[in-house]
Amino acid sequence: SATPACDGRHVYVTTAVNGSVWVTAIDFSGRIVWQSAAGPFECKWGYASSPTIYKSLVIVAADHASAPLNAGQGSSHLAALHRQTGEIVWRIRRPSGDSFGTPIVATVAGRDQLLIAGKGSVRSYDPATGDPLWTCRWSALRSANSVAFDDEHVFASAKHPQGELICIRADGEGDVTASHVVWRDKSSASEVPSPLVHDGLVYSLGDDGILSCLDSTTGKVMWKRRLGGNMSSSPLIAGGHLYCSN
Repeated sequence: SATPACDGRHVYVTTAVNGSVWVTAIDFSGRIVWQSAAGPFECKWGYASSPTIYKSLVIVAADHASAPLNAGQGSSHLAALHRQTGEIVWRIRRPSGDSFGTPIVATVAGRDQLLIAGKGSVRSYDPATGDPLWTCRWSALRSANSVAFDDEHVFASAKHPQGELICIRADGEGDVTASHVVWRDKSSASEVPSPLVHDGLVYSLGDDGILSCLDSTTGKVMWKRRLGGNMSSSPLIAGGHLYCSN
């Protein structure tokens, strides 16, 4: 289910094989340049997270709930590999639990942040080192999509065990649950399609085909529309149009 990433020189592909996440770099002639195991991964639903490029790194996530990486620790992890060699530059522990979203690197609140939602929390890291920046707790036991962002905020959505669409101010440090949550909405969340932010509006496409539009500042629902059919792909904006495919 993962989408390859490309830096203009190599294509990077992630796959789960024999209990590990493997990252492969391929050149434009189809030759494998390097192939490295980023870390362990086992999940009955398979692997879905896509690789993310940041400067000299390709970053991959592996949130799951299987055997521990080290004694007494869970095996969920984020790993950054050098794009030219496949060498692991850093790898950090993640909360144990199955999640499938792609890590997003964005400049938010004036700094580069590596953003990912998962079981029990939405988190931000320094993409160069993997050091934690902030954590915001939420009710989700898993996340199946990727976060959205604007200049100052991060938006995350999940449906299991209950729906929650959350807006977090991204300039905090440590646990920001009590101080930086701008709003939460229980009625407009999506499970698999990722939320989308554009021109002060948040678009959330439900798996049931209901599209919600919210004010990004207040969380007020501006409108809802049933599009028809079930949805798994994320909405896209291009040329002044919002595209949703079922």
